[in-house]
Amino acid sequence: MIFSANGAKRIAAMVRDYEREAYTLSGRRRQNVSPLPRLVLRGKLDGALSQGSSATMSVWHYDGSAETDTGENVTVYDWMLKSGQSVNSGKKVVATLFMDSGRYYVTAAECN
Repeated sequence: MIFSANGAKRIAAMVRDYEREAYTLSGRRRQNVSPLPRLVLRGKLDGALSQGSSATMSVWHYDGSAETDTGENVTVYDWMLKSGQSVNSGKKVVATLFMDSGRYYVTAAECN
């Protein structure tokens, strides 16, 4: 185990706090304030992701009591799969926004 159970809980709490704050500049809803881009998203694939292709990911978040689907979808792209490899539909993934391309690339995935 890389982290203790307590350490893992603290990291998960920090990610949830970051996701809440990332929606607006001040962390509060105000008119005419554009949301900050979220650099890291987690969710589940709506379709299989193959080497060199893209797929739709349903974005999930912690709502205070459980992980839930936000209803938001983003297109995610492959960066690390070898030829012939894929990530199956329904698998949990983490996607990172790369600012040079403006695309979310899958940087971690649940094992098939």
